[in-house]
Amino acid sequence: MLTRAAVIGLGLIGAVLTWWLGIGAGSSSRPPSDAPASTAPARPPGAAPIPDHAPRSQPHVEAPRPAPEAGLDLASIADRDERVAVAAVAAAIDAGTGFRYHKDGSVWQNRERRLPARPGGYYREYTVDTPGEGDRGARRIIGGQAGELFYTRDHYRSFVSIRGPTGGAR
Repeated sequence: MLTRAAVIGLGLIGAVLTWWLGIGAGSSSRPPSDAPASTAPARPPGAAPIPDHAPRSQPHVEAPRPAPEAGLDLASIADRDERVAVAAVAAAIDAGTGFRYHKDGSVWQNRERRLPARPGGYYREYTVDTPGEGDRGARRIIGGQAGELFYTRDHYRSFVSIRGPTGGAR
């Protein structure tokens, strides 16, 4: 059983929330008296008013795409969508999160010896989605502990450096 004080307290909280959200009886959708009455452009004399329910045209704004990270050299990747995918994975590597596959972030052994020789555990591999593949596909980024990143689109047969060492251990 609620006490009288609790009921009053709940009522006050409800009233404050109603006022704060602007749906209370005292709220007004009219602009303050010192504000302009309308921000709509002036209509020519005699023109029919636009009904409130009519859709208003909005400027077209393209959804933002991930921009290549500062310091990435993606010039060797001709396809724009592939560059965007590589940049997104590089950003996830830098953030340490956002990976789709359980193998992402696992140690890469450099068995092919196509990257500079480093101690075991130095390199990690990350998947870049390959369109049309049902599994991880062939595209990978290999990251070194000094922040360097290498990209392969042919499952470790060839690499391009997309970022040199950044000086910090990862």
